[in-house]
Amino acid sequence: MEPQEPEIGQWPSQAYPSTGLSVASDVLTSKPLDRVHILRLPTAEAAAVPAVLRWGGWNACPAPEYHVAALRSWRERYDAELIGLSGDVMNLRVTHRPSTRDEAIDLAREQFLYCEDIVSQGTGTLAPLAAMLMQDPWWFFWWD
Repeated sequence: MEPQEPEIGQWPSQAYPSTGLSVASDVLTSKPLDRVHILRLPTAEAAAVPAVLRWGGWNACPAPEYHVAALRSWRERYDAELIGLSGDVMNLRVTHRPSTRDEAIDLAREQFLYCEDIVSQGTGTLAPLAAMLMQDPWWFFWWD
């Protein structure tokens, strides 16, 4: 069942602060983790990492092929690159952010369909997410 689209809401005067590379920090304290793992995988394409690791397919987290499709699409349109992955979190770094509010709202809708929690347990409505997408070079996704 597809989630019901949230309200657009009010455009914020300031976007939420950046999460940066959150997979290298403790989720509760934001302190850097004592240990992280760096993997070398049999692919030259970062978008293929979820498929290589068979990452996804639990709870509301999409199956690996959906991650690959989304990552490839965002790489083409926004030069988004998968930088970090943990048990339930994905961090992307983006070099070409949406340039208009309309484009950012459309992208926020798309990201909500991909990862409902970023709105339902995060920004609450689409406008704050869209504002963040326009100014933050980091995209953050998580699935419970």
